[in-house]
Amino acid sequence: MKDEEVKVVVFDLNGTFYNKSSKDEFYKFICTKRPSRIRYMLEIGYYKLLKKLHQIKQTEFKENFFDYLNDLTPPR
Repeated sequence: MKDEEVKVVVFDLNGTFYNKSSKDEFYKFICTKRPSRIRYMLEIGYYKLLKKLHQIKQTEFKENFFDYLNDLTPPR
């Protein structure tokens, strides 16, 4: 079977139509498809705590939150 490029589009609606956190829901979705990504849960929790304690800004939080996407390849 030929490898095909898969494009993914993710929309963050900021509560307009969807009240849950899209980034948290996307992480849960990725964990259902790739259970090995659960290992990032402690790291994510650590950065959430730093943000809640105002030790990092939203931008830095998001940069670190999405580390679980590094080296993620589409399923075959």
